[in-house]
Amino acid sequence: SIQLDSITVPAARFMDLATAPEYRGSGLATALLAAGERAARERGVLVALTRTRAPALFGRQGWSICGRHLFSTAAPRQVLAALGATAGGAFDDGRDAGGPLFQPRAEPIAVRPLRRIELPAIVRLYDENLAGQCGWPKRSEEYWDWLLSRGACDRIFVAATGPEQTELPKLLNSIVGYAFVRQGRLVEVVAQRDRPEVAQHLAARVCADASEQGDWLVRCDAPPDHPL
Repeated sequence: SIQLDSITVPAARFMDLATAPEYRGSGLATALLAAGERAARERGVLVALTRTRAPALFGRQGWSICGRHLFSTAAPRQVLAALGATAGGAFDDGRDAGGPLFQPRAEPIAVRPLRRIELPAIVRLYDENLAGQCGWPKRSEEYWDWLLSRGACDRIFVAATGPEQTELPKLLNSIVGYAFVRQGRLVEVVAQRDRPEVAQHLAARVCADASEQGDWLVRCDAPPDHPL
């Protein structure tokens, strides 16, 4: 299921479509696509999604181009310099204390790797941000387990406020953002709606790691109007 503004609709993702070179041009790809569409309709699917290098093939079947996969790249040290400037020089790479810290005096934010016990916190943040989005999948408990177990990301960071909490409810409530990272690439960044600066803390940690590893660029998968 995916979110489309204020409603949730059943969806299917078409992942792979291929025919052997000697059989191309004989209508097999169209027939396979049509068979997939029939199977999706029988399951009650209302929206089908895919990414393809052959949009004309799908267009002949009535599919529409609805957007592009958008991302931005930057040198990690330049990002760190810019974040330090916007924080008024208060940026401190405090990974020994659990993660980089911006210190707007009142409530420092620590960025550190996710612990599995903290999964409910990132589920909460995702669900809070789901409303009004287009294309975000509705993630069940099984979906989250699959997402974390498949190893698609190298690291998952969380941003937490205040001192380390020992009670689980307080620990979960202290988490105000998270980031999925793969090889210097910010795949998904979600922050508490009233805390836009949290995304900067997460980006700072990723950039600090990337600069130490000698990466030339970091990448952020986000639309062009995203604050990062």
